[in-house]
Amino acid sequence: MPENRTPKRNSNFILITLIFLGGLTIFQFFMANSMRAKYDILNSNSIFIINEDQSVAINTNITMKAEDDNSFNQLIENFNTPDEEKKEAYVDNFAQIMKNIERPFEVISYESTMSTSKPNLTIEETVTVMGFTDRLNSNTLEFSLPGQPLNVQDSIVIEYPRNWQIQSIIPQPTQRGENFVIYEQEGQIDFPTIVFDITY
Repeated sequence: MPENRTPKRNSNFILITLIFLGGLTIFQFFMANSMRAKYDILNSNSIFIINEDQSVAINTNITMKAEDDNSFNQLIENFNTPDEEKKEAYVDNFAQIMKNIERPFEVISYESTMSTSKPNLTIEETVTVMGFTDRLNSNTLEFSLPGQPLNVQDSIVIEYPRNWQIQSIIPQPTQRGENFVIYEQEGQIDFPTIVFDITY
């Protein structure tokens, strides 16, 4: 395919790297016409919610500060890329992950919202995906993304159903609760591998 026929979504945005899973970027932000706005990331937090049906809802919240008015306006303009187009970028990213992991992934849904208090912008997105879990037997399930790094800048929370019990977890989290684990400011780690015992 000639370069000038490349789909627009592949050439007219960049991905902000908040949580980097190899080729997968959980938080995605579109930059129109390949223009880079100037900004600082003030904080970022993500929650992986593992559901009973084994789908995983990934909620990411980021606050950024634009360095000038032009950057502020550019960030707002770029955010207005339709959610359906952002969802397609996720589909493309998981297709790349599937080349390295013999496990099917399916992007079920995507939505995003933004609020502003100049010069700050707070953006939240939620994407729901099938494929993060692998059933080992009728009562045991593994949550993982083998061979993929995870960059924990602020905090990552992994929630799971209350009738699931952790059998093993690598690496060890910063904190464990009744039905969640937290990784905080760890830098780059291997994506967690958690084996659950499931009771019905």
